[in-house]
Amino acid sequence: MNEERNQIADAIIKAACYLGNGDAMTSMGAIEALGVVHKEGMQEIAEVHREGLESIADALNNISVSIDSLARAIEKSNDTK
Repeated sequence: MNEERNQIADAIIKAACYLGNGDAMTSMGAIEALGVVHKEGMQEIAEVHREGLESIADALNNISVSIDSLARAIEKSNDTK
């Protein structure tokens, strides 16, 4: 059991040696570079959602204004009867 754990640990350590920058055009290692890409991607997703939510808010505001106008028209119609 300990031998298997040692082999796994050795494999992890050996693989970690390959997580450097290799021939990449950055001084960051692979994990850091992945973190940057992940952060940028999440920011893009958040921006799309923000724009979508703003559109929904605008539509709800327009509906509210329309309902208010309709209610006033109905009230005015009832007052003239």
